[in-house]
Amino acid sequence: KIGPSARPLLNTIDVILDLSKLESGAVRLETDQVQVSGLIEELREAAAPLVASRRKSLLIREKPRLGEGELDPARLHQCLLQLIYNAAKFSRDGRITLTASRAEVNGRDSLVFVVADTGVGVAPEHHERIFEPFTQVESHEGRRFEGSGLGLAFVRRLARLMGGDVRCESELGKGAQFTLWVPAGPDKAKAAA
Repeated sequence: KIGPSARPLLNTIDVILDLSKLESGAVRLETDQVQVSGLIEELREAAAPLVASRRKSLLIREKPRLGEGELDPARLHQCLLQLIYNAAKFSRDGRITLTASRAEVNGRDSLVFVVADTGVGVAPEHHERIFEPFTQVESHEGRRFEGSGLGLAFVRRLARLMGGDVRCESELGKGAQFTLWVPAGPDKAKAAA
């Protein structure tokens, strides 16, 4: 009983510490040239126990030609794992899908990750509010779910630090879709200036 109870508490403490580091400017990105498919495979292995423990299934789809990216793989991994954890927590029938692709976002070559679930959904008026620290909204059934309301705030701040962002698309009772994008490399226009 102690072990399973301690894991969520430890996760909450880790997120609080990471958020405070982000706010103080103490987080430094450690970029590296990485194969995106390798990063996704590591994510698949890391997410498997989490998804299995919550009796969910995870489908990962990779669009062709993801190639390499110059980014902080550890920070991107944290963001994606948090989005999968969030989806697992709110999914009703246990289906979570992660789709990875490469696209131009705001004029930059970017990696785009979409985490979709079939859960309780989020009302449109709360789509931005859920990214605020310590914020949780009630489901349409009036239930509050476990958690501190820090995970999505952490993902947004980290995504923005990496030059990207995250957004939510959802309707109550129809699941949620979170789209995270990060630049696949440095901004060449800024570097040339």
